[in-house]
Amino acid sequence: MLTRADQTVADCLQVMDDIAPVGLRHVGFKDVGVPPEVLAELARRIKASGAISYMEVVSTTREACLNSARVARAIGVDRLLGGTHVDEVLAILAGSAVAYHPFPGRPFDHPTKLAGSAADVEADCRRFRQLGCAGVDLLAYRATEAQPLDLVRAARRGTDGYLLVAGSVTRASQIQ
Repeated sequence: MLTRADQTVADCLQVMDDIAPVGLRHVGFKDVGVPPEVLAELARRIKASGAISYMEVVSTTREACLNSARVARAIGVDRLLGGTHVDEVLAILAGSAVAYHPFPGRPFDHPTKLAGSAADVEADCRRFRQLGCAGVDLLAYRATEAQPLDLVRAARRGTDGYLLVAGSVTRASQIQ
């Protein structure tokens, strides 16, 4: 993720140019921190490098989240992550190639934290899959009411789609 403090870094285009030769296969950014035209150029450069592009919604208001979905569609990111207005986001993305991975549970605040139990996460994952989401973006390591691994197990039970575990993943032991 080309981010710091839950927003896209201001020099994201230069950073992308610097890391392009490394051959990363997955590169992401947030919906905040730089203007939409910079996000568009960043998405273009990510694709030109051969990587899958990810944009994560961290905006907190309904309208800002829906606008981020519109931006994601317009700039053609491969995967849109986050947000909670699933029906409306899916309607915005309908007919596009953008795969959607919303936040299960009850995200709040900025940087985003995650409220909700493992049962809540599992139920959301099932509902999102039935609606046609490609998977979920689980903020397991920012959970306030449940243990991270309990949330991961619940999400795995709730979806056969992609499970992305995000939010303050900073150590190899968390990944393992």
